[in-house]
Amino acid sequence: MKKILLNNLSLKLLAILIAGVTWFAVMYNLNPIDTKTLVVPVKIVNGEVINAQNWVYDVVGELEVEVTVEAHSFDLPRITESNFNLYVDMLYPTGGNPTGGASTQRRYQINREVVGNTDIIQRYTLKTEYMDFVLEEIVTREFAVDVITSGDVAENFTASEKPTSVPESVQVTGRSSEVDRIKRVVYYLDIKDASEEINETGVPSLLDNDGNELTDLESVTISPETIQVCQPINQTKSVVVTCNAVSGEPATGYGLAGVTLDVTSVRVAGYRAVLADIFAINIPAELIDIEGLTANKTFAIDLAELELPEGVTLMGSSNIVNVTVQIEKNKQNNFRLQLPDDVVLEGEDEMYDYSFVDTVVFITVEGISNDLDNMESTNIVATVDVSGYEAGVHSIPLSVRLPEGISLVGVPEVEVEITVHETEPETTLPLPTPTPVPVQPTPSPAPTETPTEPTQPTETPVAATEEPDTTQEEHTTQEPASEEATPGHGADTQESVEDTSEEAEQANAE
Repeated sequence: MKKILLNNLSLKLLAILIAGVTWFAVMYNLNPIDTKTLVVPVKIVNGEVINAQNWVYDVVGELEVEVTVEAHSFDLPRITESNFNLYVDMLYPTGGNPTGGASTQRRYQINREVVGNTDIIQRYTLKTEYMDFVLEEIVTREFAVDVITSGDVAENFTASEKPTSVPESVQVTGRSSEVDRIKRVVYYLDIKDASEEINETGVPSLLDNDGNELTDLESVTISPETIQVCQPINQTKSVVVTCNAVSGEPATGYGLAGVTLDVTSVRVAGYRAVLADIFAINIPAELIDIEGLTANKTFAIDLAELELPEGVTLMGSSNIVNVTVQIEKNKQNNFRLQLPDDVVLEGEDEMYDYSFVDTVVFITVEGISNDLDNMESTNIVATVDVSGYEAGVHSIPLSVRLPEGISLVGVPEVEVEITVHETEPETTLPLPTPTPVPVQPTPSPAPTETPTEPTQPTETPVAATEEPDTTQEEHTTQEPASEEATPGHGADTQESVEDTSEEAEQANAE
């Protein structure tokens, strides 16, 4: 077999070459026309013109088209998609108008060009001559941001105040079809176990009509992208509700028997420093007007309308307090006042003496039964003003001060007798008698010689000269002095008497 293949090898090779050339020559001369289908992309030109008008476009279907090419079968492999330039010029629509609504459909003609190998392409056709686009308007809408809280704050604290966001609203921009799907813009805030104010920054969520979050909005943008959220957390406290006073007066003959409230305490919220000074909420008297009432009446008071301290808010959705005033017909009662023990005189004049003619006076008072039952004579303060009255018997109105809710029926009078006050004569007190002061004379030199009486004022006590000291006289008799010494001694004695008299005079003067 090998010998057969190798024999005349050159001739065999030549025969093959001649056969190939012959086939090529035949095929070249007989090259038939064949077809080929290409998928060629379509380009968009002047699309920015549509965007400048605040519109966007989307092709209906695919942005490509099938091109059928006719060429010699030998040339077909050389023809590719790059040999065709297909484009749509957005400046020249053939139908549709984007101003007709939020979205519309336009039809554009597909422009074509053959690039390269133009001599081998016998013919080509496009499956479609036109391409449809949907033009949609870009819209911007503003949505208020709703802050939705979740969780419960710490005990004795509340998030009664609404959370706030900065800014309070955001602008959402996008295709009208996508923006139309947005119904709410919310921010989810977790306040679980919070005991102080919460401040945080985050991205809000977009919800549809069913409350589902929209996460497939490709063209939508939010401005600003993030917001700041603040949730005040306040302390809570229970305070009493009171109504301490009413306004007006019931009809004549009627009185206020009592005031009752169906709600006696409420909870309030606020900062700790503010709540420390709040213990009660008092309903103002002007809201409870009982003027002219003859029967019970109930007033519905909304505590939310009262003026509370700044920073304090009421908790709960309803804070209505029903205040019922009880009106009763008055009753009368008599009281006996003892004169003068139970009546005080006022305006007395020192020139007169005052006394009551009667010993008792009766007064009639009016009020509701409960007040009258609890009233005693000691609760009555009665006075009589006698200023300006002269001597005589006068009927003077009695002034009576009664407990709250009790009124006086009529004005009773009391008779007061006024007399001129008698004055007693003044008594002159006797002058005190001066106490005598004894005089101590100096002994004389001779027993027969009497001491010379000095010249003294008349008020000198007599006892000083009438009662001489006998001891001194005896002493003088027993011890006589010489004649030479007598004159000098007598002079000394006289001087001593004068000195003693002066001392006595001074004592009397004192």
